[in-house]
Amino acid sequence: MDGIFAGMKITCFVFGILALVVGALPTTLSAAADSTSTWNGDYHCSVKYRDKEYGYQYQHRFSLKIEQGVVKQFTASQNARSSGDEQACLLDLAALKQIKVPDGIALSSGPKEGEGGTCTVKISKSGESLSVQFGDPNEADNDCRSSSQEMFCSPRGYWAGLTLNTRTHQCKLSQ
Repeated sequence: MDGIFAGMKITCFVFGILALVVGALPTTLSAAADSTSTWNGDYHCSVKYRDKEYGYQYQHRFSLKIEQGVVKQFTASQNARSSGDEQACLLDLAALKQIKVPDGIALSSGPKEGEGGTCTVKISKSGESLSVQFGDPNEADNDCRSSSQEMFCSPRGYWAGLTLNTRTHQCKLSQ
């Protein structure tokens, strides 16, 4: 029997609409496999730009390797330079661990402990576009500037999100 299901699963309940092509009702429904488990890719990009108003030169670099939905390599850096001033941010897989999320991939520095912040990096893919978000605006002190154990950014350094074209390996900033 063929059919199409559009909806979502929440805990153990399924909400949605099942459209049958022909025949009787199905006897069982099963969830599709996690789409990230088949995700493989080696992504690298770099983007530079100059802020003429304030005189800063910015450089962002990103590198990610995924095998069957597991992050094998991750590095992100951003640097802002002006005469007499330099601010930078750096993250790599040594400071983060992969956590399970309903859609895409997430890396986390772990729960906030005492002073300092935390860092969650969310990675999602749609077609040829890969989006990377640093921090979670809905969670206090989750801006990927530091964790309870280490600093990821210099005092005035901040992260900007990235969007990468997986075919051309060109990236652009998404603030």
